This record gives sequence, structure tokens and C-alpha cells, in this order.
Amino acid sequence: MSFYKTFFLANLLKIQVSFCYINIYINIKNTLLFFFFLNQEIKIYILKLL
Repeated sequence: MSFYKTFFLANLLKIQVSFCYINIYINIKNTLLFFFFLNQEIKIYILKLL
């Protein structure tokens, strides 16, 4: 009984960890996209100023 319980908990932990990594990956991707678009906006703004 305890073996299955441990096995189940270990798998649950694995799933949580993988979700955590997916969230981190998505956050990094969104941040990079945000900075990329921000950069484009700044370039356009500077070009308008010139």
C-alpha cells in the first residue's frame, strides 16, 4: 500500500515540477516577446523624433 502511495506522490511531484518548468518557459518567452515589441516601439518613436 505504502509503495503505491509513494509511487503516486512521486508522479504527482513530477507532474507539478514539469508544470512549473512550463510556466517558467512561458514567462521567459512572454518577457522576451514583450521586450522585443518594446524595442520596436522605441525604435519607431526615435525615428519619428529624428
